[in-house]
Amino acid sequence: MTSTMSLKFPEHDDVVFKRAPLSEVLCHIEFPSILALSDISGVTGFQDALRSDYPKLDYESAVDVALSEDSDELPQPLPIWKLQDNATHWTVSIGLNFIALSTVKYSHFNEFSARLSKTLQALERTIAPSSFSWIGLRKTNQLRHPNVTEPQGWFNLIRSELLSFYGSKAMTNQTFKDATFHAKFHIHDNENGILTISHGINEEDPTSYMLDLDYMTNEPLSMDTSEAIVAKLKTYSDSITGCFHWCLKKDMAKYLDPIPRNEATDGER
Repeated sequence: MTSTMSLKFPEHDDVVFKRAPLSEVLCHIEFPSILALSDISGVTGFQDALRSDYPKLDYESAVDVALSEDSDELPQPLPIWKLQDNATHWTVSIGLNFIALSTVKYSHFNEFSARLSKTLQALERTIAPSSFSWIGLRKTNQLRHPNVTEPQGWFNLIRSELLSFYGSKAMTNQTFKDATFHAKFHIHDNENGILTISHGINEEDPTSYMLDLDYMTNEPLSMDTSEAIVAKLKTYSDSITGCFHWCLKKDMAKYLDPIPRNEATDGER
């Protein structure tokens, strides 16, 4: 990987929001299956390398999968190992063919990238997958605004291009009890990357609007490119942030109460 270009959006102020809508940030990286990770002994070295930051260890069963396409054996449940910090704000997950880092306490990509770098270094030392086949970064937001009491209220707050179908005459001229609105836009960059904008009104609570931004690539990568992976994800993070600002109209952005990042306290993000 020699380039780190990604999609560009209009310039925006470098701010944090006092009413931050961000609910989770997740990085997911896939590699060829390693059968040793189906047993606790296969993950012991990796867990020990990260134990000072993530002392809690647990697991959950993945959906039943076949270990190989040519196998006559029945699919079997396989563990996903979960490493967490004491506050359960940060989670490292590792399965048979992937590793992920997620947080519900995101402040800046610098902290996220530092933790990701350490995680990938531990992965390289203890498990050493031969390559990576897929990397992605996802930021999930739940937007709210006191002026929204019905779905149409979002037209004043969310960019019209995203809501065009919901506001079309074919929809507004209909008489119906209610409607569920979820949509996805896939934007391809010039380097095998795809930014997906998933968004929609919560059908159970029209005062809540989901804005889920996911940037991924399936460009094959060798194991020794972990620094390049972090650099690539930094450009993805910048694009996602730019896209988030682009999606909001002024009244929504104003309600989130932005302040310059250099004036923010540790409790603001």
